[in-house]
Amino acid sequence: MKYLVCKYKRIIYKIFINSLIVLFFIICISKNIAIADYLGFEILHYTHHFSKKSIELGQQYPRKLDPDGVNIITPGLEVYLDQEIFYENVPIKFLRWTYAYYLDSMNLKAGYFHFGPRVSYILTNKFNLFFGLGPTFYFRESWNRFDKYRDDGFFQESDSFMRDYQFKILLAGDIDFQYFYSDEIQFVWSIIPGLPDIVSNATGFRIKW
Repeated sequence: MKYLVCKYKRIIYKIFINSLIVLFFIICISKNIAIADYLGFEILHYTHHFSKKSIELGQQYPRKLDPDGVNIITPGLEVYLDQEIFYENVPIKFLRWTYAYYLDSMNLKAGYFHFGPRVSYILTNKFNLFFGLGPTFYFRESWNRFDKYRDDGFFQESDSFMRDYQFKILLAGDIDFQYFYSDEIQFVWSIIPGLPDIVSNATGFRIKW
């Protein structure tokens, strides 16, 4: 009995913490829309799998580009807000709030909320690199519906919070290659690492808000 009480306390605690995080993202994103300096839209498209774990169901991936599902298309949309910050002798130039929604390898709904600083590195007067890292709440429709899927416990799953979804709080980010078409418009290609398993790609633009 004591074991069950402790177990349910841990479950309730995790649900409470995750709910606070999601609420925090929603409130902060809503608040920062008005004060954002840049607004970005990118199309998620190509994903490459690196680990054997990530292609256990590879032959079943509906948008695979090869027989084993190592290379696939994961279509979706990423939207983000960049807020410029000014600190002397600190390379951090922006804070970013991101929301993405896409179809994953098995054609199920997935997405993430992300917040983190961005470090800017100027390559030329037209090209720039952005490096970012920060807390990310990732979610996807549960893969436990597939018979051949082996759940290793990496993702959390709950009957009362995001039912039928798997989710995880991660430390994640991206690398942006930016081309300055003008001071107001930049074209962007993003590399979104989910190492050691996958790396995804996105392409779009970033405009001065």
